[in-house]
Amino acid sequence: LFVFTGRISLERILTEIPAMMWLTLFGLLITYYANNPRRVLLIGAALGLTAAIFVRPNLLLVVPFMMLYVLWLRRNLFDPLLLAIVVGIPVFMWSFYISQATGHFVLMTTQGSKNFAEYNNIDVLEGVGPDRWNQGGWNPGYTMTADGTIVETGQHEIEPWESGWRKGLRFWSDHWMDLPRLFYVKLRFGFWSRGSDAGRIGLIGVGFLLFILGLRR
Repeated sequence: LFVFTGRISLERILTEIPAMMWLTLFGLLITYYANNPRRVLLIGAALGLTAAIFVRPNLLLVVPFMMLYVLWLRRNLFDPLLLAIVVGIPVFMWSFYISQATGHFVLMTTQGSKNFAEYNNIDVLEGVGPDRWNQGGWNPGYTMTADGTIVETGQHEIEPWESGWRKGLRFWSDHWMDLPRLFYVKLRFGFWSRGSDAGRIGLIGVGFLLFILGLRR
């Protein structure tokens, strides 16, 4: 089910929906594992996290923190290494395949560089037009005409020879004093902006995951 404000389709599935499903499965199994040291539960949780990573590659950043959590929970090195291995093998296999196919190293996705530039630019920081339309949201490049119409220009998209990572980091460097505000408007957009229902679902899911983990033994 594809759901956005004013738009519903039964033909497409947003990635947020399967990502939340896999994260919920991961959270459920890791919670059981926290109270029952059966490694089959840890393996199941790791597989759920792996599936979530393949849907949302930025969740790969969760792995080292989960390893630290499991280390704190069990006080042995085997369990966090088991988590890393279960997650790492399919990630390595995919990375090897996609790197061979594209001719250059790709860890998980080829969109990371592109998206980084489109989420870190002056229009994300300031918004578009006098009403700061879409401030904090994804912005590949929009402008507002005299009659208030939003027109996509694509000025923040990267050229084939450009690195989106460099472009985004250059923006950070040029506006380093504004970085706290940049992160704030992104967070605000995710929580409260109209039209960002999927973003709110993601944030709620992360909050729910942290809640059920509970950091308890």
